[in-house]
Amino acid sequence: MSNRTEEIRSFELLNRAPKCGYDLIGNPNKAESRDRFWKTCKRLLRCKNPKIVFMPEKETALEVPLAESLGFCQENLIAVNESAGIVAKWRKAYPNLFDTCGDEIGRTFAFGKLAKSGVKIDAVNLDLCGNFSDETEATLIDVAHSDPPKDRILISITLLKGRESSQKLTSQDISGTEKGGRQGVIEALAFAASRTWNAAGIFPEGKNGDRMAAAFSIFAGAGFRVTPLYCGTYQSTSPMIYGAAICERGKA
Repeated sequence: MSNRTEEIRSFELLNRAPKCGYDLIGNPNKAESRDRFWKTCKRLLRCKNPKIVFMPEKETALEVPLAESLGFCQENLIAVNESAGIVAKWRKAYPNLFDTCGDEIGRTFAFGKLAKSGVKIDAVNLDLCGNFSDETEATLIDVAHSDPPKDRILISITLLKGRESSQKLTSQDISGTEKGGRQGVIEALAFAASRTWNAAGIFPEGKNGDRMAAAFSIFAGAGFRVTPLYCGTYQSTSPMIYGAAICERGKA
C-alpha cells in the first residue's frame, strides 16, 4: 500500500464527522459539515501557513474563530462573498483576514482578486448550496481552470440535494453524452460516477455519490487527479450534500 493511500485511509479512520459542531445561526447540521472541512485541512495540508478560501456565514463569519482554534492564522484565510456590505462587516470583525473578495466565487478565481493576486490556494470550501445547474457547473469550471490553486489542493463542495431535472447539464466532459436537460441528467451523473469515483469505494453509491462525482469530474477534466475523502448530507431549509477530495494537478 502506498504512503498516499495509507494517509487517506488513516484520515478516514481517525477523523469521523464530529457529533456536534459550532453553532451557525441555529443549524448544527451545517456546522458539522464545516467543522469537518476545517479539521480535514488541519490533518492533511502539508505546507506551512496554508492559504484557505471559504464562504462563511453572511453576517457572522463564525468559521474564523474555529479556524484559529485549529492553528490557522487570519492572515492566511480568504473569505468570499458577493456583497460588499457583508465583506465590510467581516473586515471590521476580523481585520487581519488575508483578503476578502466582494465577488462571486468563480469569478474571483477566474479573473477577480484571487486571479490577480498571484496567491496560490491550498484549500477551498465551495459552499455553493445550489443545485447542479449550468451556473454551478460554470463556477466549478472557473475554479478548476484558474491559476490560484496549487498543484495539490483540498477541495470541499456543498450542493443542494436533487432538483437537477429542471436544469441542463450540457458539458460533454461531465456527461459523456450530448443530451442535456431532463433527459440527460441522470445519465450524466451516473457516467461521471462510474468514471471518477466508484472504484475508490469511499463515496456512497447512488445519486448522492453521483452528484459529487459529477462535480469533481470537472476537476478531473481540468487535469487533476481526484482522490475522494468523504461525503455526507445534512438538512438545512432543504436537504444538502457535501464532499471533499484531494486534487493533484498533472496526475489525472
